[in-house]
Amino acid sequence: MSEVLLCKLTVSNLTPVEQDELKSAIELTSAKIQSETNRVFVVDDVLEILITVAITKVAEKTVESAGKELAKVIKKWRQERQQAEKQISGNLERPNHPPLNLDTTTDEEIDEWF
Repeated sequence: MSEVLLCKLTVSNLTPVEQDELKSAIELTSAKIQSETNRVFVVDDVLEILITVAITKVAEKTVESAGKELAKVIKKWRQERQQAEKQISGNLERPNHPPLNLDTTTDEEIDEWF
């Protein structure tokens, strides 16, 4: 079974506990964290997560389903940060799609992006 890149999620301004919570939520979906990188800059700790999905015979449905699950996780994470009045600092990237700024996007745009 092979895997395909679903997206790259880059976030900053998260505590280590918040990073672990986000990664745990992602791992509960059918998507898989392929790799993660923590980079510490002068001000920000930036977490980059490459998220993949396993490809089966029904590849298109698998990717679409994983995207919908991941969209729910990201929207919930954004909502929790907004309610806690914490900054949302991050973006989503994937091949052949424009990057999506999680600071300014809407839930509907996240659904459409996936």
